[in-house]
Amino acid sequence: MLKSIGSIKNIVSLQRIKTINTMDTHTRMDANNPINDRTENEFCKKCQAVLEDDKCKEIGCYLIFSEIYDIYVASIEGRDYPDFTNAYIEEAFFDGRELTLEEYDYVNEDGDFVYECIENQIY
Repeated sequence: MLKSIGSIKNIVSLQRIKTINTMDTHTRMDANNPINDRTENEFCKKCQAVLEDDKCKEIGCYLIFSEIYDIYVASIEGRDYPDFTNAYIEEAFFDGRELTLEEYDYVNEDGDFVYECIENQIY
């Protein structure tokens, strides 16, 4: 039995709404709004966030630790050896600019990276 083109479009539209509603995105979209009519290529492949200007704005996606440079770690104290629990990255640069406060928070949460920076600074 053949279905009309209109009903096929409705089925495709319903499947698309189900897909959009089950996605774990940081920005919810209204499937009926043509302005938010996006394809799967317009979502970040890593975190599924909506891309803005073809770039993901989520810190964990664009901030690459190996590309952070001129790192200065503060509060390195000898009495805190070997853990250095008080140490934190106070100054660092990425992509030609200093990190933002949110990026500093993100980077300082990674204890292994901070410890590696401490080792690079003191040795």
